Amino acid sequence: MRLSIQFLSGLCCLSAYAVELDLEFFNSPQNDVSITFSADASEAWLERRSGEWGASGNSSYLLYTQRDAGGGWQPLVPVPFAADGFNEGDPFFDDAAQTLYFTSDRAHPDLPEGDVNIWRVTRSSQGWGTPEALPAVINQAGMEFSPVRRGQHLYFAAWRDGDGELYIAEELQGGGWQSSKLGAAVNSPTGEWNLWVSPDEQLMLFEASGRSTNVSVSGDVYLSSKDRAGHWLPAMAVSEINGTGSDLNAQIIGDQLIYVSTSEHQKHSDLYIEPVEAIIERSRSVHAHTLQVVNRSSHELVSVNLQQGEITARHAVGPGPHLLAAGAGKLATAAYGIYPRPHNQPVEQMPGWVQADGGQLLVVSGESIMRQQLRCNRPHGAVWDDSGSRLWVSCEDRLGVVEVEFSGAQPAYRFLPTGRSGGHVLAWDSVRRQLLIAHTAAGGVAIMNPVTGNSEFTTLGPGSEALWINAERDEVWVTIGQAGQLAVVDLNSGDEVRRLDPDCGFPIDFAQSADGVLWVTCFWSSEVLGIDMESYAVIDRLDLPYGALNIAAHPSLPVLYGSMTRRNAVFEISLTGRGITRQFGTGMEPDGLAVLPAE
Repeated sequence: MRLSIQFLSGLCCLSAYAVELDLEFFNSPQNDVSITFSADASEAWLERRSGEWGASGNSSYLLYTQRDAGGGWQPLVPVPFAADGFNEGDPFFDDAAQTLYFTSDRAHPDLPEGDVNIWRVTRSSQGWGTPEALPAVINQAGMEFSPVRRGQHLYFAAWRDGDGELYIAEELQGGGWQSSKLGAAVNSPTGEWNLWVSPDEQLMLFEASGRSTNVSVSGDVYLSSKDRAGHWLPAMAVSEINGTGSDLNAQIIGDQLIYVSTSEHQKHSDLYIEPVEAIIERSRSVHAHTLQVVNRSSHELVSVNLQQGEITARHAVGPGPHLLAAGAGKLATAAYGIYPRPHNQPVEQMPGWVQADGGQLLVVSGESIMRQQLRCNRPHGAVWDDSGSRLWVSCEDRLGVVEVEFSGAQPAYRFLPTGRSGGHVLAWDSVRRQLLIAHTAAGGVAIMNPVTGNSEFTTLGPGSEALWINAERDEVWVTIGQAGQLAVVDLNSGDEVRRLDPDCGFPIDFAQSADGVLWVTCFWSSEVLGIDMESYAVIDRLDLPYGALNIAAHPSLPVLYGSMTRRNAVFEISLTGRGITRQFGTGMEPDGLAVLPAE
């Protein structure tokens, strides 16, 4: 296979050396594992391994080639600084310093025999110097892999705590290095290896093993990029290339992705090429979402561009909005009038409550912003119908629901009584065309026909609050905060069919992740629980640094967003990385959340 490509810097047109990368030349009956080029693509260093892929006793070695006068590649030859009898690989050439970084298990004076470490060797007009091992802050007991030098930074992978993880080290101006592990956006408990970072350090490719999103358990390629604040975004799988064998050592050169892949049965590895444009565009699409947040004590609806990591809009609401309704391209929130006492700095305990007149309704639809006064002083939850032409808002002080019809020239209002106290959270059952109202004070769920206004009430217990509809099983899940329990109610009969006691300190909200797992936030015990809705079993439990009041899930990445009310922030939580990737200071006491595609 012979392809004409442009060698560019990262994703920007900083150089333009037209070359042909001849895969028939580089690939061989042995295993080609990784490759690096000089900036002008006139030289290449290749790692090759003997024997069957993954078999014990294989040897790896570095080969070198350069272009001849006609532009073709000269025969591959061993590098002159090779150490006889040792395994060497993972080459990376730093043009600016004319230095080749590579890995080797050659003898090291301070580390165990056979330990794989990162070395470097510099070239001058007199030829190659003597390879030197990088210092102990980088090379430790264990194994180090895939060095990538960008400016003062060295990116690498290391096996130190039972699995591979990605690191960044900085060579300090006064001498010496400092090193730290990269965060949960890219690292996970199951192993990361074989990374590449673009010259501008804005994009990263790496191999991950054992993730639930993998096609191959042994290794798939993932991509991450940075937001404007310099934080790595949660990584996505590069599905365009990931197959049932191992896929690894991916890098972007010009408009092409070069990577290594093994056969399905992992007997052999070769170099491959794919166009990169569609991959980058899909990454942008995956990350191009907005986080919508309601702040109770700063009385606003806030929009966060997740790709940029920046707040892009703030809309004032009346005092104390709590929850957010998103549907059909519209957002709605209402001022509850009761909110935590404002605090500009994070607090450890509930700061006390403030009461004011509520009832203000905010509706945002694209550039259109509408504010209305509801005929209700204590509106809390809201939900849209499927078309976005009708909104229902729970009204605690009137023991019912306010319906707002938007199909006419002016909004039309109708009150639907339930006769039950504490109407709090709403959900819309689009299959049966019925409205669900959780009553925290009355302790149960009302199922209402919004046409007739008739409703049936199912008693569950005090603190019945959050609702999650599982349409596949005709069920609604309900949190019962004080009891620390979850109830499951049949949507056809209204009967409670299941009661769960998941060891959760005050369950208060639900979100379903991209893989179909239902997550519940436990506010008092500062954790989120993953539940299989088929078996009703708790299958995952993730500790958080603080209790999240509400949660929302990214539609295509294993990521949750949690409103950390006392911290005045929303945390981005990687379910793969098992930790916090970013936090957004959206305002005082964030509560209701939604993740929506960016317009």
